[in-house]
Amino acid sequence: MKIHQGLKLFFVLLISTLFIYSFSHIGARAYNSITINNNLFSPETFIGSVDVSGKSADDALNLITEQVEKWKGETVILLKYKEKEVPLDLNIYQIDLLKSIGLAQNGKKNAVISSLESDVLIDHLGSISQELSFTDEEMNALQNQLIHYSENLILGKNVVSVEQALATEQTTEIVNELTIEISDVSGAGNDWINEMSPIHIPSNSQVSFLNLIEKHQPTSISNEMVSIIASGVYEVILPTNFEIIERHISQELPDNVDLGFEAKVSSENNLDLIFANPNGQDFIIELTFDDHELRIQLKGSSFLYKYNIEHTDKQEYKPRTIIQYSPQLLPSESRVLAEGKAGSLIRILRKVYDEHNQLVSEEVISEDFYAPTEKIVVRGLKAVNSTSDNTETNQLIEGNQVKEPIESKLPTKTEEELINDTEQQTPSTEIKHKEAVELWGKPNEQEK
Repeated sequence: MKIHQGLKLFFVLLISTLFIYSFSHIGARAYNSITINNNLFSPETFIGSVDVSGKSADDALNLITEQVEKWKGETVILLKYKEKEVPLDLNIYQIDLLKSIGLAQNGKKNAVISSLESDVLIDHLGSISQELSFTDEEMNALQNQLIHYSENLILGKNVVSVEQALATEQTTEIVNELTIEISDVSGAGNDWINEMSPIHIPSNSQVSFLNLIEKHQPTSISNEMVSIIASGVYEVILPTNFEIIERHISQELPDNVDLGFEAKVSSENNLDLIFANPNGQDFIIELTFDDHELRIQLKGSSFLYKYNIEHTDKQEYKPRTIIQYSPQLLPSESRVLAEGKAGSLIRILRKVYDEHNQLVSEEVISEDFYAPTEKIVVRGLKAVNSTSDNTETNQLIEGNQVKEPIESKLPTKTEEELINDTEQQTPSTEIKHKEAVELWGKPNEQEK
């Protein structure tokens, strides 16, 4: 009796299991069969980036056609080789929409069937540079990378590095170098220069000189020396496509720096030199100090373009002469307190030339202005007339003795102001030299 009941229970469980299994599998197949017969795609079906769930083949074709046109209108694919970029004509893609719909699997993400014409792609690569060469295997790798954008109809701007796709070997060479004469570098300063070298400039990154200083912590090197090194680095990277993000100059041009190439760096004043490497390749800057010479070398892959640095609009401004008078000097005696220094203005241009030496572009890198410093001359007095409302006092200089101190009563005046004052007081006074200005008493008074 118990055996009979056990068999009944076994058959019930078996039938239930078979029913559940058949419903889950056979039912799904039946649904797919009905969907296919009705020419409708099942849920979660994509062709490229287009959701065709529940759509017929005709509706899916219309949706994908619209997406392809949108993709061609809103997508840019740039072929980049070194610093040159050439847009790829999207019309060279051969997209088979009917085949894409016919091979689409329900419930999956399907790629758009597309291909590229090899000859047209080779012509595009030739327009980038004549030095490009590649094997059939490398060409296939580049084609597969480009087809990826059409298979998924990816919108937007896309940059494809030809060097990485073609596995082009990058040779390291000296791109630019500079030598600076420095005579007062201490032993600690020399050690700091060697410790900081080489300065690594990774691809698509920025370099801050203040960060380098903070990292290496110079202890026995002056701010002036740090600025000279930064100025040398700045001059070395100028004939490249590096971008200058931050740069400062002093009020006066340092002796060891050429006009237009100063880059002042100061941790106390938060003055920094920041530049960026926009290339897909890394560069390094090596610093070596030997026999009072600092050599700065930029090393990396050679550039496709040629970058020329030119000076334009260079102007010089002569210093003004300020004349001061002192009772401590003889009437014919004069002294130069400050020699003065001429000012200057210069504009730095960077011109870019292609492989055929044709001008591609030019930009103004900087406009540096250094104001002139005045020349200060102190002279002795011959006679000074001091007039008040009620009294008039003459102060005489007798040899090296002055009866009454008058230096505090004589304001510092420029040459032009002194000449104007002299003309108003004594119209008949003749100024023989621009640098010589003499003060007289009231009109018709004899010289004392």
